[in-house]
This record gives sequence, structure tokens and C-alpha cells, in this order.
Amino acid sequence: SSSGTLQVVAIAPAIRPFLSLFPLPNGPSLGGGVALLYSSPTYSNNDNYWMTRIDHRIGERTNLFGRYVFDDGESRSAQAPPTFENIYNSRRQYSTLQAIHEFRPSLLNGFRFAYDRTAQRFDSLPTQPLGPEYSFVQGQTMGSLAMTGVSAFGTSSSAPRWWIINSFEWGDDVTYVKGRHTFRAGGTVQRIRDNSAENTLERGSAIFSSLTSFLQGTVSSLSF
Repeated sequence: SSSGTLQVVAIAPAIRPFLSLFPLPNGPSLGGGVALLYSSPTYSNNDNYWMTRIDHRIGERTNLFGRYVFDDGESRSAQAPPTFENIYNSRRQYSTLQAIHEFRPSLLNGFRFAYDRTAQRFDSLPTQPLGPEYSFVQGQTMGSLAMTGVSAFGTSSSAPRWWIINSFEWGDDVTYVKGRHTFRAGGTVQRIRDNSAENTLERGSAIFSSLTSFLQGTVSSLSF
């Protein structure tokens, strides 16, 4: 209890499965029903990157250039207790195509097109599959659970989330050389599509006013 004394509490049947999510202590006992838990969670990062490029000459006066870059990554970090983990995925793709035409030695025109796509995803999931008895929302995995005096655990209330950005760019430049002078003029048109899905509280969030109310199954706030 809040006074530091042991208190006998009847555990609600619906709460009993959640107690198994807390790992048993593996460290020394501190007395009064308190013991230490030591854990060494794994943090992983994976990244795959590659690029390809092409240079091609069309006829005597036209040069073609193309480049494509691919970057895919994932990182995983454990929560406390290490029964859940946060997962970040990202995929970036950059492509460019450019053509330069020589009308005459003193007059050049360059046209370019670029398409970039960045996709990022954040999710929070249990490290092992959980049954339906842990779900706050039917068909979803366990949501976020918090109680006064105890760190919140479960999946993040802001997961899953997606951010996808598509960028289209067109540009054209004209270069004219006259004696010691060089004149250049051109323009760029860009279109950006920013799409995101922020699924706040999709899996639900349960808040208990104390550890006792949690064990008794008395919810003070339940959000979806």
C-alpha cells in the first residue's frame, strides 16, 4: 500500500493474464515483497543501401544521365519491462534522369526529372504473440496500460503510424556562351505529396489509479 505495508488484494480474473507479462525477479530480494530484475535487452539496427547509375550518349549532341538510390532500414528497441518493443522502419528511394542537348557549341539545354519517395513506419508490438484476453479492442493486440506509481507498459498509444512523402521535380536550364560571358536561365517545378496516418489509441489505453485498483480490475480511464 501507499504506507509501505503489505496488503492482501483479491486479483480480478481478467487481470491475472497481465501479471504474466511482468518478468519474475532474478536479482536479490529487498524485503517487503520487493526484488530486483536484471535484464539486458537487445537493440538491433539493420540497413541496406545500394545505388546504380547510367551514362549514355545519344547521337553526337545528346548526353543522358540516370541514377537510382535505394536505402532500407529497420531498428528495434526494447521497452521496460522487455516484453514489448518499438519498431522503426524506413525506406528511401531517389531517382534522377537528366538529358543535355547541344544545339551548337555555345548553346546547351538541360532537362531533368527527379522522383523521390520516403516511407517511414513506427510500430510497437509484443515480443511474443498475445492471445485475445490481452486485447482492449477486438482484433487488435494489447494497447497501453498505466497505473499510478508504476511505469506504463504495453504497446505505444501512438502506434502504428506511417509517414509517406512523394516528391516530383521537373527542371530545365538553357546555357548560352558569348565570348567571355555566360548566360543561364531556367526553372524548376516541384510537387510534394505528404501522406501520413497517425492512429492514436487504435489499440486502446487503460489507466488505473493505483496498483491496488489494477489488481482489482477497477479502471479509472479507458480510451479508444
